[in-house]
Amino acid sequence: MNKLLLLPLMIILNYSCEKIDNKVDITSQCSFLKYNFGPCYSLFTDTVNTEIIIRDTNTYRSVFIENNPTYYNCDTASLPIINFNKHSLIGIITAGGGCSVNYERKIFNDKTNKKIIYSISIEYLGTCEMLLTSWNLVLVPRISDEYTVKFQFE
Repeated sequence: MNKLLLLPLMIILNYSCEKIDNKVDITSQCSFLKYNFGPCYSLFTDTVNTEIIIRDTNTYRSVFIENNPTYYNCDTASLPIINFNKHSLIGIITAGGGCSVNYERKIFNDKTNKKIIYSISIEYLGTCEMLLTSWNLVLVPRISDEYTVKFQFE
Protein backbone atom coordinates (compact mmCIF):
# COMPACT_ATOMS: atom_id res chain seq x y z
CA MET A 1 0.00 0.00 0.00
CA ASN A 2 2.82 2.43 0.86
CA LYS A 3 4.49 1.82 -2.52
CA LEU A 4 1.27 2.71 -4.31
CA LEU A 5 1.14 6.06 -2.55
CA LEU A 6 4.83 6.77 -2.94
CA LEU A 7 4.89 6.69 -6.75
CA PRO A 8 2.14 9.32 -7.29
CA LEU A 9 3.68 11.49 -4.56
CA MET A 10 7.09 11.39 -6.26
CA ILE A 11 5.52 12.31 -9.61
CA ILE A 12 3.67 15.25 -8.07
CA LEU A 13 6.80 16.50 -6.29
CA ASN A 14 8.84 16.18 -9.48
CA TYR A 15 6.46 18.32 -11.53
CA SER A 16 5.92 20.86 -8.77
CA CYS A 17 9.69 21.37 -8.39
CA GLU A 18 10.04 22.09 -12.09
CA LYS A 19 7.40 24.79 -11.84
CA ILE A 20 9.11 26.42 -8.84
CA ASP A 21 12.34 26.87 -10.82
CA ASN A 22 11.13 29.48 -13.27
CA LYS A 23 14.50 30.77 -14.55
CA VAL A 24 14.61 31.71 -18.21
CA ASP A 25 17.89 32.13 -20.09
CA ILE A 26 17.66 35.61 -21.65
CA THR A 27 21.30 35.84 -22.79
CA SER A 28 20.29 36.10 -26.45
CA GLN A 29 18.19 39.19 -25.62
CA CYS A 30 21.20 40.95 -24.07
CA SER A 31 24.06 42.93 -25.53
CA PHE A 32 27.50 42.62 -23.93
CA LEU A 33 29.34 45.93 -24.21
CA LYS A 34 32.92 46.09 -25.33
CA TYR A 35 32.81 49.85 -25.48
CA ASN A 36 35.99 51.59 -24.35
CA PHE A 37 34.99 54.83 -22.67
CA GLY A 38 38.50 56.14 -23.29
CA PRO A 39 40.30 58.83 -21.33
CA CYS A 40 37.33 61.21 -21.26
CA TYR A 41 35.07 59.05 -19.05
CA SER A 42 35.74 56.45 -16.44
CA LEU A 43 33.53 54.33 -14.29
CA PHE A 44 33.11 55.66 -10.79
CA THR A 45 34.75 53.03 -8.61
CA ASP A 46 33.87 52.40 -5.03
CA THR A 47 36.11 49.82 -3.40
CA VAL A 48 33.18 48.41 -1.41
CA ASN A 49 30.53 48.23 -4.13
CA THR A 50 31.84 47.05 -7.49
CA GLU A 51 28.43 46.18 -8.94
CA ILE A 52 26.47 48.55 -11.14
CA ILE A 53 22.77 48.37 -11.81
CA ILE A 54 21.55 51.30 -13.88
CA ARG A 55 17.88 51.72 -14.72
CA ASP A 56 17.75 55.40 -15.77
CA THR A 57 19.69 58.14 -17.54
CA ASN A 58 20.40 60.22 -14.41
CA THR A 59 22.06 57.28 -12.66
CA TYR A 60 23.98 56.49 -15.85
CA ARG A 61 25.39 60.02 -15.98
CA SER A 62 26.29 59.99 -12.29
CA VAL A 63 28.05 56.61 -12.43
CA PHE A 64 30.26 57.51 -15.39
CA ILE A 65 32.32 60.50 -14.41
CA GLU A 66 34.35 62.84 -16.53
CA ASN A 67 37.90 61.67 -16.07
CA ASN A 68 39.98 64.21 -17.96
CA PRO A 69 38.09 67.16 -19.43
CA THR A 70 41.30 68.74 -20.72
CA TYR A 71 42.32 65.67 -22.75
CA TYR A 72 42.28 66.16 -26.50
CA ASN A 73 38.72 65.94 -27.92
CA CYS A 74 37.06 65.41 -24.52
CA ASP A 75 35.11 68.62 -24.99
CA THR A 76 33.08 66.81 -27.69
CA ALA A 77 32.99 63.38 -26.03
CA SER A 78 29.67 61.91 -24.99
CA LEU A 79 28.51 58.72 -23.36
CA PRO A 80 26.92 56.10 -25.61
CA ILE A 81 23.17 56.62 -25.81
CA ILE A 82 21.11 53.98 -24.00
CA ASN A 83 17.33 53.84 -24.19
CA PHE A 84 16.48 53.15 -20.55
CA ASN A 85 12.81 52.70 -21.47
CA LYS A 86 13.88 49.45 -23.14
CA HIS A 87 17.13 48.50 -21.38
CA SER A 88 18.98 48.46 -18.09
CA LEU A 89 22.77 48.38 -17.78
CA ILE A 90 24.37 45.99 -15.31
CA GLY A 91 27.95 45.00 -14.66
CA ILE A 92 30.47 43.92 -12.09
CA ILE A 93 34.22 44.26 -12.04
CA THR A 94 36.34 41.13 -12.18
CA ALA A 95 40.10 40.96 -11.93
CA GLY A 96 42.72 38.25 -12.01
CA GLY A 97 46.21 37.47 -13.18
CA GLY A 98 47.44 35.76 -16.30
CA CYS A 99 48.36 36.22 -19.95
CA SER A 100 44.79 36.05 -21.21
CA VAL A 101 41.27 35.45 -19.97
CA ASN A 102 38.19 33.63 -21.24
CA TYR A 103 34.69 34.64 -20.15
CA GLU A 104 31.41 32.79 -20.45
CA ARG A 105 28.52 35.05 -19.53
CA LYS A 106 24.85 34.09 -19.10
CA ILE A 107 21.84 36.13 -18.02
CA PHE A 108 18.76 34.54 -16.43
CA ASN A 109 15.38 35.97 -15.48
CA ASP A 110 14.11 34.27 -12.31
CA LYS A 111 10.45 35.23 -12.55
CA THR A 112 9.45 33.43 -9.36
CA ASN A 113 11.88 35.38 -7.18
CA LYS A 114 11.85 38.56 -9.31
CA LYS A 115 15.57 38.42 -9.85
CA ILE A 116 17.97 38.84 -12.77
CA ILE A 117 20.94 36.50 -12.38
CA TYR A 118 24.20 37.38 -14.14
CA SER A 119 26.43 34.30 -14.20
CA ILE A 120 30.07 34.74 -15.19
CA SER A 121 32.51 31.89 -15.67
CA ILE A 122 36.11 33.14 -15.78
CA GLU A 123 39.28 31.31 -16.75
CA TYR A 124 42.61 33.15 -16.40
CA LEU A 125 45.31 31.55 -18.57
CA GLY A 126 49.09 31.62 -18.39
CA THR A 127 51.66 32.61 -15.82
CA CYS A 128 52.11 36.25 -16.84
CA GLU A 129 52.10 38.76 -14.02
CA MET A 130 49.50 40.94 -15.70
CA LEU A 131 46.27 42.17 -14.09
CA LEU A 132 43.29 41.47 -16.34
CA THR A 133 40.12 43.37 -15.46
CA SER A 134 36.67 43.76 -16.95
CA TRP A 135 33.49 45.56 -15.93
CA ASN A 136 31.43 42.86 -17.69
CA LEU A 137 28.90 45.47 -18.82
CA VAL A 138 25.71 44.17 -20.40
CA LEU A 139 22.50 45.75 -21.65
CA VAL A 140 19.55 43.66 -20.52
CA PRO A 141 15.83 44.06 -21.18
CA ARG A 142 14.51 46.76 -18.82
CA ILE A 143 14.61 45.63 -15.19
CA SER A 144 11.62 46.83 -13.19
CA ASP A 145 12.19 48.33 -9.74
CA GLU A 146 10.66 45.28 -8.05
CA TYR A 147 13.46 43.07 -9.42
CA THR A 148 16.89 42.57 -7.85
CA VAL A 149 20.12 41.59 -9.58
CA LYS A 150 22.33 38.76 -8.38
CA PHE A 151 25.88 38.20 -9.67
CA GLN A 152 27.34 34.68 -9.66
CA PHE A 153 30.91 33.57 -10.41
CA GLU A 154 32.56 30.30 -11.30
